[in-house]
Amino acid sequence: MNKNDFAVKPPMGWNSYDCFGHSVDEKEFKENVDYVAKNLKQYGWEYCVVDFCWSYPLKGIINAPHQNFENGKFDVELWLDDYGRPIPAPTKFPSANGSFKYLADYCHERGLKFGIHLMRGIPRQAVEYKLPIYGTDGITADMIISGEDCDWLNHNKGIDMDKEGAQAFLDSIFKQYAEWEVDYIKLDDAARPYSLGRRKEVEGYHKAIMNCGRPMVLSLSPGAISHESAPVEEAEHFIKYANAWRIKDDVWDNVRHLRDIFPIAKKWVNFIGEGHYPDCDMLPIGRLLKCGGFGGERDSRLTQSEKEVMLTLWALMRSPLMMGGHLPESKGEDLKFYKQKEIISINQNSTDNRVIVDSDKYPVWGAKVDDKEYQAYFNIAKGIVPKYTRINIPEGYKAFDVWTGQEEKQRKGKIGFWLKPMSVKLIRKEK
Repeated sequence: MNKNDFAVKPPMGWNSYDCFGHSVDEKEFKENVDYVAKNLKQYGWEYCVVDFCWSYPLKGIINAPHQNFENGKFDVELWLDDYGRPIPAPTKFPSANGSFKYLADYCHERGLKFGIHLMRGIPRQAVEYKLPIYGTDGITADMIISGEDCDWLNHNKGIDMDKEGAQAFLDSIFKQYAEWEVDYIKLDDAARPYSLGRRKEVEGYHKAIMNCGRPMVLSLSPGAISHESAPVEEAEHFIKYANAWRIKDDVWDNVRHLRDIFPIAKKWVNFIGEGHYPDCDMLPIGRLLKCGGFGGERDSRLTQSEKEVMLTLWALMRSPLMMGGHLPESKGEDLKFYKQKEIISINQNSTDNRVIVDSDKYPVWGAKVDDKEYQAYFNIAKGIVPKYTRINIPEGYKAFDVWTGQEEKQRKGKIGFWLKPMSVKLIRKEK
């Protein structure tokens, strides 16, 4: 298998995190699968992903739930099998019976694909209880740890890939995932800091996918909070072993988050390629935070123009597109952003993606789809002052505003327009 064949185009789908955090359950997941299958599959959306803590039995707000270990036992125990491998908690997934195969079948029967979140490392429970590693002779979980643990969710301990049994553990969990018919893996706490230990673990996860014999998209998520995520100097390593990697920490419906991603994205635009994509994060558009936390349940706070800025940049970056809202309760004004055929086409099919004008306030990005040239004129300045822009249109070409669908009127081969802060004019030029 060639891992680049697993994601010939940027993955598109829905992920449970922005609306349910660690609390998504079987009913909530199926409701969104049904919505995607009925209303959005025809636009290219296909993956449905259960995000983190699916083996943790309790529901609650979005913040990462810690485990406490005292007097030889945990206050709340993950659901693990006899070999320390996470299995779905029946309190959230009552039909699971130790496997996600039934949810994968539910997606596949509707023409969709199924994904799960996975924390880097091995469960701390398996380590404390010295559970055996499947397929080994006498190696237990406590014998393969590295000490490079996640610092924001204490469920797992890092794996030392140089130790005997380390790859066997990863192979054993992916053997399960192949049996469950998983199509997509979101590997968390993987991309920052991208230490030697994390690099070796990422290589181990890649190898485990290859060993299991089932194609699975491998998407790396950073974990700990800071401004940037994946270090650009490690681009070749990400390209070799992953299909996608987050270039920024979580992006919420916050204009500052949106503005901050522009200088990061420009560092990564030259590393886009078939089967490997820098990831700008999920799309926080729709009904968010059903589980509470981070400001509470709400519709996306981004304005219409800010959502256009987000979708335009994500399209020109060819970022994976993962819807974040609870779809059945999202408003039509948000859901329409997931039905923008031309924006989706740019994301899925464009070439020559580039920064044309590098500016902190007024960047210009470009790309091509077949014989169509796209240019996006952004105003990401702070304040309220609009900016007037005039651009040349080659002789014999027409210019169209992608977001309005209207042809632009030319005067002496030029068009002009005003842009208010946090807005974009996406122009298509064609003969």
